[in-house]
Amino acid sequence: MIHEMSIQTGRPGQLATMASLFATQTLALRRKLQPGRCLGAWTSEFGELNNLYSLWEFADAGQQQEASSVLSADAAWQAHAQVLGPMLAGATTMLLKPYRKMTRPGNDSKLYDFRQYDINPFHAETYARLLAEVLPVREKYSRNFGIWTPAVGSIHQVVHLWPYQDLDERNTARAGIAAEPAWKDFIAQVFPLLRAQRSSLLRPVPGLTLD
Repeated sequence: MIHEMSIQTGRPGQLATMASLFATQTLALRRKLQPGRCLGAWTSEFGELNNLYSLWEFADAGQQQEASSVLSADAAWQAHAQVLGPMLAGATTMLLKPYRKMTRPGNDSKLYDFRQYDINPFHAETYARLLAEVLPVREKYSRNFGIWTPAVGSIHQVVHLWPYQDLDERNTARAGIAAEPAWKDFIAQVFPLLRAQRSSLLRPVPGLTLD
């Protein structure tokens, strides 16, 4: 299993239009042309602004590459890209290996914390393992959506996604876990492994029917 996180950065003022196009056109086109399924789509509200995120699941990297080639060659997709192009300031694709089985949240999750941690070289698997081990304690306060390590590119990284109902639930969860002895031990082990931490708070794209 491999996951693709597509991150499209819109020019200022374009994100709402991009999200609407994703819900009404982009998603349908990709479903028609490729085998991958959409696991979620979000727009950034805090952190790195003007970003549209979409998460896709494929059987393996070969299927993901084949799907990308099919999209690039399709006339309808090319026409759609021509509409999107002027709205975009940039685009990034992350190819991610899930470290654990995902736990997709219910529809009451209205806020997602997308975290990207840069890890000291050759220690990303260690960080992911330690996070997975302490997860039963962490999930007493809120559920984890997924933990990933990159399959290509900046491989010394760990990516994780956390759903919440709102900011109050996030703040309560973070205060609760901070007092847990097991979490304090985890922090003591992993902080020396970290080079940088980034977090963006995301809102689900409205009007989506997910796979």
